[in-house]
Amino acid sequence: MPRRLSAVIVDDEPMSVDVLRSDLESFGDIEILAAVNRASEALASVPLLKPDVLFLDVELGADSGIELLQTMRAKGLEPSTRVVFYTAFDKYVIDALRSSAFDFLLKPYMPDELYKVMERIRTDFSAGRVAEQNISELTMRMPASSSGRFAIQTVNSLMFLRPSDVLYFEYSGIRRCWSVVLSDLKSHRLRMSIKARDILVLSKSFVKVNSDTILNIDYLSYVENGSLRCVLVPPYDSISIVASRRHFSDLRDALTML
Repeated sequence: MPRRLSAVIVDDEPMSVDVLRSDLESFGDIEILAAVNRASEALASVPLLKPDVLFLDVELGADSGIELLQTMRAKGLEPSTRVVFYTAFDKYVIDALRSSAFDFLLKPYMPDELYKVMERIRTDFSAGRVAEQNISELTMRMPASSSGRFAIQTVNSLMFLRPSDVLYFEYSGIRRCWSVVLSDLKSHRLRMSIKARDILVLSKSFVKVNSDTILNIDYLSYVENGSLRCVLVPPYDSISIVASRRHFSDLRDALTML
């Protein structure tokens, strides 16, 4: 039987606390140890309560949840505590990642988003892992913002892109990593930890057309019968991308077929 998890909520909005508490209790295996609305209360109680999961709002009145986490860690917050930042403002997400949050939620969250966060936490605990934070892995779970942008970690920088900025992704078997090719035809190598499945969840327009290529089908003009060559819209029509028969069904399913 899965172990019960303990949680503390730190949020200065009573309505948000009530909603999150109710949603967490509905899982049946989560005990809410406390819900506090001030940074000073959290600093005094959380290290002593030693929760498995800490839900921490980024904005706590005049205080910052990100700075509060750093202070709590200095005061002895258990390394095994999984920290989930949640906020109505996606501008804070990258700061949250840099502060080594385990995960994050954007308010108002959908029930399935909270479910996925809790499933990741349960999996982590059941595997007996020590809480480890990896900015590249968390970034790939980052949902699109209200402007449609997403963040992706290259070997040199953290890039903020819209799906329309991306022409395709290509995999190098020699380097064992993916690269993103942008609409300006510049290529940027991604971190080795980024997998095809991480890329595919970023946009419904990203479809794997062969084992080494994920294409933004918004740039697809047509697919040649027989050869399965993917012809892109000008000025990209000279680029040679051929769909494999194995992946052609995925491409077909992603398109409206008449």
